[in-house]
Amino acid sequence: MLEKLNSNLKREKQITKELEIISRYKASGREKEFFDKTIMALLEQLDILNKAIPVLVNSIIIGKPAARPLIAPAAPVLVPTKVGFVTISAEQKKKFLQDLQIEESALEAIKKARKRGKEKVLEFKKPSNFVYFSNKLFSRVSFKVSEGDAFKGLKTSIKKANMPYLLPTYLSIIFFSTLIAFFVGIFFALFLAFFKLGIVFGVGFPISIKLLEPSFTAIARNIALSLFMPFITFFLVFAYPTTQAASFRNKIEEELPFATMHMSAIAGSKVAPFKIFTIIATSREYPYISKETRKIVNQINFYGYDLVTALRNVAKTVSNEKLAELFKGMAITITSGGNLQDYLNKKAADTLLDYKLARKRAVKVSETYANIYIGLLLAAPLIFMLVLVLMNFIGGGIGGMSINNMAIIGLVALFIINILFLVFLQISQPKA
Repeated sequence: MLEKLNSNLKREKQITKELEIISRYKASGREKEFFDKTIMALLEQLDILNKAIPVLVNSIIIGKPAARPLIAPAAPVLVPTKVGFVTISAEQKKKFLQDLQIEESALEAIKKARKRGKEKVLEFKKPSNFVYFSNKLFSRVSFKVSEGDAFKGLKTSIKKANMPYLLPTYLSIIFFSTLIAFFVGIFFALFLAFFKLGIVFGVGFPISIKLLEPSFTAIARNIALSLFMPFITFFLVFAYPTTQAASFRNKIEEELPFATMHMSAIAGSKVAPFKIFTIIATSREYPYISKETRKIVNQINFYGYDLVTALRNVAKTVSNEKLAELFKGMAITITSGGNLQDYLNKKAADTLLDYKLARKRAVKVSETYANIYIGLLLAAPLIFMLVLVLMNFIGGGIGGMSINNMAIIGLVALFIINILFLVFLQISQPKA
């Protein structure tokens, strides 16, 4: 009986651990309903085992038998589980086995989900072949160059853009990209110097290649022009982290009012301040702010910093100034013993007001763009077409071009300008 009691207690301990595992798993939709059902099944198992314990205790004889049994005697049965057999009443056997089946299927689902997540993390951390060859060729030079302060701004931009590279690695990428651009430029310079391309309209291969006998001047001119390609490549790759950091800054600006309100609501539940960042870091509603809060959680869990130090460290590398101010203000509030909820409420009101004002400005700018579009891309083409119609009656042309050619050029230009205008609107307008 002591062994049976020990098995029941082991099983109850295992159930509490499984409840903790399932409660940590973030689910939504049908998956959430499934795990809620599993939690209920585990609690019912726990209840059945608890009801069986008095029967087992009553059956253990220590000294004289008890004058009065703890509960009315019942016929217990043995049920196999992962930790061995447990003892329950015969009436509860069917329900216990049903709950056990639900629990095992849930734990298997969690195991598969964790495995998928682990594989994604490992795949993310694996460097690409391009990065590997860049480090292989230029790692020594990059490490020497990165020791000075010449690329300090680039290092800050890489951190603010949340790019998974150290400064020496990214310098290696810049040097390798420039080297490739140099050889590609030389290749095209020599190719264009020795060969002439032509387009043949008709049946067969549409491109004709004709071998030339270029002069030394033509080769030197083409090579000199091709040297612009590595310079342009160096500038573009060098400026990429800065543009990414600016993009992150704008995306964080859009999420900040709602994330701050969410933080304020969590702080109002009187949880530990660290939990605020844990919840935001695991939330899917704020994809860009969650990356910054994840840095705070990692600095505490992996580097052993306290919350105030982690907030100040992350505030130095955040691309958005308002989010950096929020983190610094939270650090000061925690250090001084102030009310964190009141601080977050005020910041949420301020950021929401800024968000509304930015939306109003965006509407005003859209009205200006609409007026420009009507004048430039609706009225002007109509006037242009009327002029062409009148010129067609009068006869003649402009600059040696016929009326038909001018109409075709005007239509193509109108099509291109419309596309560029739509692209400009897409880039300049904030997301909803």
